[in-house]
Amino acid sequence: MRQLNFLLFFALCLGLALFSIENTQTAAINLVPGVQIEAPLSIELLLAVGTGAMLAWIFSLWDQLQRQIDSWKAQRELKLQSKKIEELEQTLSALKGTDGAEEDGARLEVPIDKALNAAEDESAGGDSAESDAPFVETTTADGEISPKTKTFEDLHNSESMQESN
Repeated sequence: MRQLNFLLFFALCLGLALFSIENTQTAAINLVPGVQIEAPLSIELLLAVGTGAMLAWIFSLWDQLQRQIDSWKAQRELKLQSKKIEELEQTLSALKGTDGAEEDGARLEVPIDKALNAAEDESAGGDSAESDAPFVETTTADGEISPKTKTFEDLHNSESMQESN
């Protein structure tokens, strides 16, 4: 791509030089009514091309500045989202009780009073089965058996079964 750009630029400059050599007669430029400047056509052409190149460069800088500002905004938003994700992960690990040490087989457990309240709510609804008992023997991530808890998954499954009936 750079070679193509160079060839195009070189061809433009060569054409401009040849045009300037062939057109040395003077031409008049009317800037405002009553003000007229006479100069060789080649000089006028060089000034016009130079002005166009400067304007293109200025607009290119403006575009780069806008893109940089958008990039800074995106980076700032990304940092805010990363902080929010980190806070939510800490909250989740605090709720799980693992304090960030996630191990395979770790389960979120609900204390017995919440499990009993959930079981009472289900039994008040009518159709409660024996498998919906609040006392479930589970093994925690540490390998300890916890007989007086009901896991969140068990509560969720019993609620979804209750809703399907």
